[in-house]
Amino acid sequence: MTHNPQALLEQLRRVLATALGAPVQLVPGTMAASGWRLRVSVAGEQALNLTFDAEGATALAAAMGSGTPKPEDIAAALRELCSHAFAGTAADGADVQISAAQPVEESPVQGITVVGLSCDKLTAPLAVSLGRDALADSNRAATVKTERNEPGRLGVLMDIELPMVVRFGCTDMPLKALSNLGPGSLIDLSRAPEDPVEVLVGGRVVAHGEVVVVSGSYGIRIVDVVEGRSQALGIEA
Repeated sequence: MTHNPQALLEQLRRVLATALGAPVQLVPGTMAASGWRLRVSVAGEQALNLTFDAEGATALAAAMGSGTPKPEDIAAALRELCSHAFAGTAADGADVQISAAQPVEESPVQGITVVGLSCDKLTAPLAVSLGRDALADSNRAATVKTERNEPGRLGVLMDIELPMVVRFGCTDMPLKALSNLGPGSLIDLSRAPEDPVEVLVGGRVVAHGEVVVVSGSYGIRIVDVVEGRSQALGIEA
């Protein structure tokens, strides 16, 4: 099973389009204070939590059934959608475990990506949030807290805020070309759309990531971290 949010969302889009027999588009999504959540796990990999907006989940169940859907209809529709979607992303022979969908009455926007699945056959877009397992996040948060409470100057430095810059690409241009820039001018950054962007702190590259959509705004998902980043930031234990 891949943890690439774009790949998972694209697979959900394809499965939903097949189930509804109509085109489905990925659009910016927003989550309400209630929804449905289920857990997907594969042996040897970190589990994922998928949270669906309540209104979109109800619209999905209505489109896949008839009449006003009951809670059990909504849970069944979401689990069926995820079962087909994750079956297409798992490695050959991998056993995918998908829990039953459970209602949540808390702000579910805890994922790394929030996107809506829009279709003419749905009365509302199906917003979905992808996130790591909550237990794993709690353990990671506890580790970070411990590190920040350690004695010495390193613990103090960890609370200092630093400006972070995301660089999509760069190029060299003659002064003449720069002076001719105006509205409508195109600049070639010599970078493919699928290439990772650079994350810079203090003018130095500390990580690479990919562009995602979080609550309708652009965000960056870190895909790898530069070795020796502490030294790059001028931090010494």
